[in-house]
Amino acid sequence: MKKHLLRAAAVLIVVVLMVVATRSWWLPVPGEWLDVSGPVEPADIIFVLSGQSLWRAKGAARLYQQHYAPHVVASAGNTTDLLLLVTGERITESDVLDRMLTGLGVPRDATTIIGGSTSTREDADVFGRYVRSHHVQSAIVVTSHLHSRRARWTIRRALDDFSIKVQFVEADQPFFTASQWWQNEDGLVTVFGEYLKFAFYLTHY
Repeated sequence: MKKHLLRAAAVLIVVVLMVVATRSWWLPVPGEWLDVSGPVEPADIIFVLSGQSLWRAKGAARLYQQHYAPHVVASAGNTTDLLLLVTGERITESDVLDRMLTGLGVPRDATTIIGGSTSTREDADVFGRYVRSHHVQSAIVVTSHLHSRRARWTIRRALDDFSIKVQFVEADQPFFTASQWWQNEDGLVTVFGEYLKFAFYLTHY
């Protein structure tokens, strides 16, 4: 019995040492798998998913200024308690996006903001309805790198049989990259949260 325990302990130690020694190879994989953003080509619209308005609005404005698309469409959430606490006003994410995009040089007549979204699933539904009703043939979707795989999967489900070219572009993420997610607390929380959310989406939608 003691020999078996010692053998098992030795194997466990070797495995742990191998895992630690190769961590620079396998640790980036979970974050990189979630990131499906890539190079961008001109399109009919730039579509901004709700949440992280500061970074995503900046990303959309940059693409607009670089003439990748003539119109920015944003899906926005509802009133947030944080904004109410900070400003004393009942400001919605739609208001925030409107002010930010205008301030970043996107004219109001080149912007459409659709409020009321509370999830990626609702963002995808908003996207599907908009591109169908406006006969959009190509779109650039701006979101966060670690959110892009779940967003792509959900949008494809919402589009069903509607044919459209969709590209996913990473909004600026100043705190961590997809390949170094474990070095930042926000990255750790985001990666684990995304895998849980993706599992939920796969089983419920």
